[in-house]
Amino acid sequence: MISKLDLRRVSFFFFLCLHFCFVPTFAATYFQIDSTSKEVYPLILSLQLNNAKDVLLKRFDSDNLINQLFLDYIHFFDLYFNGNKTKFKEQLGREQQRLQLIDLGPDNSPWKKYCKAEVYIHWAILKMKFGDYPGAIWDIRKAKVEVDENRLRFPSFQANIKPLALLECLFGSIPDQFKWGGSLFGLEGDVKMGLNMYEKLLSQSSFETSFFAEEIKLTHALVLFHLSSNPEKAWVFMNKENIPWNKHLLSYYVFAHISVYGGHSKALINASSKTIWDENFIKIPHLMYLQALALTYAQAASAEKQWNSYLSTSTELSYRKSALQKLAWIYFLTNNIEKYKEVMNRVFTEGEAVIDADKQAFKEAQKGILPNQILLKARLLCDGGYYEEGIHLLTSQSQNESAKKEEVVEYFYRLARLQQLNGNKDEAITHYLKSYQTGDNSLYYSAASVYQLGIIYEEKKNFDEARKYYKLCLTMKDHEYVYSLSQKAKAGLNRIQ
Repeated sequence: MISKLDLRRVSFFFFLCLHFCFVPTFAATYFQIDSTSKEVYPLILSLQLNNAKDVLLKRFDSDNLINQLFLDYIHFFDLYFNGNKTKFKEQLGREQQRLQLIDLGPDNSPWKKYCKAEVYIHWAILKMKFGDYPGAIWDIRKAKVEVDENRLRFPSFQANIKPLALLECLFGSIPDQFKWGGSLFGLEGDVKMGLNMYEKLLSQSSFETSFFAEEIKLTHALVLFHLSSNPEKAWVFMNKENIPWNKHLLSYYVFAHISVYGGHSKALINASSKTIWDENFIKIPHLMYLQALALTYAQAASAEKQWNSYLSTSTELSYRKSALQKLAWIYFLTNNIEKYKEVMNRVFTEGEAVIDADKQAFKEAQKGILPNQILLKARLLCDGGYYEEGIHLLTSQSQNESAKKEEVVEYFYRLARLQQLNGNKDEAITHYLKSYQTGDNSLYYSAASVYQLGIIYEEKKNFDEARKYYKLCLTMKDHEYVYSLSQKAKAGLNRIQ
């Protein structure tokens, strides 16, 4: 018979074992990419997060503080793909807990400040995703301090360039009204420099850069897509590098993102029919959104089923209004006006209007006006990469003298965009100018036309004209996509300084 005193002694013994086994002490700690790291990191990048966690915890060496970085990766991807504001706020304390543990590591290791910088970057991205821009700026600033100090002390540690390249680009993603905070801390952000750093990283063959090679490639592809003058470079890069998108879910997600928003939606439609992700991989609701969008661009009959499936299973607040809008379009294009109105009414009560796509959907619902069917078809063909079909559709239409100004502005923009993407830049310039001259600052397509003029002239190496149109775009602030378009225009100015 075990007495209560004996039970207390046993409990205290287990407490001491747990305490000293799992809480690192300064004297014993170190940073090392070991065999566990080499098994866990690929699992994390493929988004097999539960498998990665199982391997890490079974072999957990609390003294090797590199494991704290990998735990942070797991929490980062979980929150990014399946989190919400409530879950994010509940787990916010993990950032400091992770940093405090890493701080116990030896100062003579370059991995210490590197790991801290990476943790700050993870949480800066999450804070931006969930709307905490001041907190994101603060984390970006702290990450920059860690990297700068690490470069001074360990100049030959090539992994320093990885977080620094992203930081140069990341600050450009902060909306203008919050950037004053970054300026106080000396944050500038240089997109061109960041892109050059990625090129340098990819050309190196050090142990550190080789270990993180897949992540570097994926991040470079996303930065190229969103911040370079030619997003098509990202598509070319993805294919040239033979990134294994059919084996790794994170790679597949980046592939899907660039396919859908880069005019290659047909590639995603073909890939999604051949790719199955089993229970070892996390669920990404937004992937279903991207697949539904690709089907909508193709105006495929199966798009309706895919949107309904996404809306019935996804708990994402962001993109919900946009998804409802796209489902409503499917009904509208099949002349089911009653169903179109029914679904558009749901836009008022479901989801949130934070991101640009949801704001645009909400604005359409508020207007309560049926879209122009020809322009809507042209938009879907353009966004999906069906350029010849779109040009034929628009040029075969006779001019409507009674058309609304907004429709005329959009018509010239759509035709210009289709011509530009099809390689006819001079034709595109003519129609973009007509779109701008017909519209005003409150119309997105006028502002987008000005931005695209900047892009074309930058590609033509006529930097004075490019600069003129980028600056003009920044003055047009009354449309629903002002933040994303301003970010792109600033990135353009940054590139041609």
